[in-house]
Amino acid sequence: MSLRSFHIVFILASLGVLGFLAYGSGHRVQGGLDGQNLALLVCAVAGLAAGVLYLFWFIRKKKGLATPY
Repeated sequence: MSLRSFHIVFILASLGVLGFLAYGSGHRVQGGLDGQNLALLVCAVAGLAAGVLYLFWFIRKKKGLATPY
């Protein structure tokens, strides 16, 4: 597995963790819990949005790079 492929796998794993955090904190916010969960929800959704944009940018950048082998 090349470093570029590992980077894509790591981005996807990070997006999975952020999705889990967003789901869990969103569920708690709907249950009426404190503002800390709302802050976590906002940060997780912002991280998901930034991560998806970064993933698309990295994949597009990867297509333009020549492989060394």
